[in-house]
Amino acid sequence: MKKFTLAVLAAAFVLSMSAQKVVRPQRSLQKAFAETQVEAGAVNKLMENKAGKPLAAKKINPFKSAVKQSVTRAGEDFNIITEAPEGRTEVYSLSGLAYYSFWGYIMGVSHEGTLGQIVYCDDNTVYIKNPISQFATNSYIKGTIDGDEITVKLPQPIYQEDYDGEVYNYQIERLAYSEDEEGGWYYRDENSSEVKFTLRNDSVIWAEDTLGDVMLGLCDDTGEWMGYGDYNMVYSKVTDTVVEAPADMTCEDWVLKANDDGHFVKVGFSGKDVYVGGIYETMPDAFVKGTIDGDKVVFKSGQYLGPDESLNCHAYFVTGGSEMVWDDVYMEWYSSSYMTEQIELSYDAEAKTMIADSKNDSTMFINSGKARIYYIEAFDAPEFRYQAPVVGAVKPATPEFLEFSPYDEYYGYGYVDFIVPKFDVDGRMLDTDKMHYNLFIDDELFTFYPDEYIALTEEMTNVPYDFTDSYDIYDNGTEKMIYFYTTGFEKIGVRSTYTADNGESKDSEIAWYYVNGGTVGINAAEAGAKGVKSVVYTDLSGRRVAKPVRGIYIKTEVYDDGTQKSVKMLRR
Repeated sequence: MKKFTLAVLAAAFVLSMSAQKVVRPQRSLQKAFAETQVEAGAVNKLMENKAGKPLAAKKINPFKSAVKQSVTRAGEDFNIITEAPEGRTEVYSLSGLAYYSFWGYIMGVSHEGTLGQIVYCDDNTVYIKNPISQFATNSYIKGTIDGDEITVKLPQPIYQEDYDGEVYNYQIERLAYSEDEEGGWYYRDENSSEVKFTLRNDSVIWAEDTLGDVMLGLCDDTGEWMGYGDYNMVYSKVTDTVVEAPADMTCEDWVLKANDDGHFVKVGFSGKDVYVGGIYETMPDAFVKGTIDGDKVVFKSGQYLGPDESLNCHAYFVTGGSEMVWDDVYMEWYSSSYMTEQIELSYDAEAKTMIADSKNDSTMFINSGKARIYYIEAFDAPEFRYQAPVVGAVKPATPEFLEFSPYDEYYGYGYVDFIVPKFDVDGRMLDTDKMHYNLFIDDELFTFYPDEYIALTEEMTNVPYDFTDSYDIYDNGTEKMIYFYTTGFEKIGVRSTYTADNGESKDSEIAWYYVNGGTVGINAAEAGAKGVKSVVYTDLSGRRVAKPVRGIYIKTEVYDDGTQKSVKMLRR
């Protein structure tokens, strides 16, 4: 079982600030519920910062019981509406209050700028896409219009997941809030099975209880709440238009650097206007516009980038700053972000640079909506610099270790967290599509095997820079995290490689982490000479297994010198 305590603490901190970060969706409900243990203290603090009702701070996993497993109906037609009938499609900016599950714990969020879509048909039916704001199912629920009222009869099927060969069905229900001595929770509403919305001018508004006593919730096919739900929603018409760069404008490759990271952007000039494309890498063709004023360039806040289908939101370019604020509850200082009307950058036309003058009040946000900070990405004190094309192979900067956790028998894994710079040793930005990195265990190049790294389909030695298997190998920009199942080594190394278009490659220096603080590693010949004394198999709960059958197990080899190696294996 994987431990994400640090991630939860970070989420608690984010929710305690005035600037909230957009929730990035989990790929699998089953995986999220099955894999994580979190410290209770982190959850208690987290729940105090929720946006909705005071829920019980408890971890939920509705899939463990035999009763729940028995209702799985593999292969059954669940009649999910994945395509709406022909009609008039309206795109809205959705705001409201919502809950979502963060690795099995319930979180509350006040969101805005969420992508809302409703299809209006001639027979007075409507189809609402992705009705759960924090878990985009890419499917619809159906309602009917009578006058200025939309009625949605529930339950309706919404999502189906195939997890490890089993199929799980989910549906939308009307849920009611209930409290007992252990706290509050949401259950199927026994008094009503429909929800209503009101049509008002160009908006569609939640017409039910706005305090959270009633909610539109994501449930399994028995009506048990999965931790996702919405209430107090407002669908507002989007009137903003995206920035259009001149068709005849010539762009150059510049580099945007901020927060010890960076990426290429397109910069073009038209008179006193400057256009920057690709600030948000997910939308590389979206531009923001600035105006040259002497030795300054001014970028106005609130520029619309367009709908982001990947995060189910409307992306905007907004500007802001930050200040330190004292928290009387937790007795600590924290950084609080605020919005500004614009950002000014110092402009040097000859050097081809645009650089923020200040660090505290010069932040560019890629944001969901434009009314408040609900950010996707933040660029503090940004610097834009022209960079001539990199020709041939160059030597990447040396990676850097952030954290190392040795193999833990209880959890069945260890992990390593490190930085792989995107720059060469001379500070030039590199194209990460031309980069990969390697791990070394002691002095031996490490290979990721599919029986150990079960999300892989073939063995891998060179890890592409932006690769993730969403299970054991994670990518977060320059930061990489890898889980391992090996013990008995003294040092672990990371090296990156840049390969030019002509096929020539250059390696960075190897960054080493010495497990025990020593300076001498075990060479490959010595490691290979050890004999295996015994082999033990355990399941993911730590129980010893005589003969593994279908499923995931931990195989532990004990060597005659007392060291051991544990790997995760999959029996199909």
